[in-house]
Amino acid sequence: MRTGPPEPAVRVSTLELFFDLVFVFTVTQLTGVLAAGLTVPGVLRVMLMLGVILWMYGGYAWLTNAAEHALGTVPLGLVRALAQLVLLVLVLGGLRLAELRSEKLTERTGTIADR
Repeated sequence: MRTGPPEPAVRVSTLELFFDLVFVFTVTQLTGVLAAGLTVPGVLRVMLMLGVILWMYGGYAWLTNAAEHALGTVPLGLVRALAQLVLLVLVLGGLRLAELRSEKLTERTGTIADR
């Protein structure tokens, strides 16, 4: 039972919620990569990417909790980091598209061994 004064409510900033949404989107993209390549190397690749993403999420969560939001440089740094994460998602999507195109091309033309 607490006997002291109640603690003030801490509100979550819009920027923190946006970061959470971006990380959730990134994880959903990983499920697509996993569904497309359900092999041992594919699972290992997704586990490696998930580990990096969780490591990044931990760093962002720590930074947003430890930093003063009143400073102009902290939100700018967070937005820069978010841009890097979006770039990572785009690269993952580009790799997936390249893989799909390669599969379609192989289906249409066959492999060299088939000729």
